[in-house]
Amino acid sequence: MRRLVTHVVVHRPAGSVMLPAGAVLGDEDAALVTNPSAWVDDGAADDDGGAEDEDEGAGASGEVPSEAWTVAQIREWAEAHGVDLGRATTKADLLLIIGDELAAEGDAGRGAHVA
Repeated sequence: MRRLVTHVVVHRPAGSVMLPAGAVLGDEDAALVTNPSAWVDDGAADDDGGAEDEDEGAGASGEVPSEAWTVAQIREWAEAHGVDLGRATTKADLLLIIGDELAAEGDAGRGAHVA
């Protein structure tokens, strides 16, 4: 399955949005991400028949926080991963900080920013 390796900003007709690292995108958003280094193929089948277990909770199996998570779940993930959220309070700000942190970690290994 193809996932984003870092967060990216896409510019939709209705406005721009940040898509978090680890996200699996629909065809329309995927077409907007033109940088090939923004992607990683984790080898999993694209259609797992809905096998993703919603009951595992936020952060299960190495997930990265997304818009689907609650603020409390995002804060819990950040604490567990040593991400300082500072004074951020909104979900959008929390996700942006986490995305920046993950991008910085990825950049250290690649030497290039992907956004």
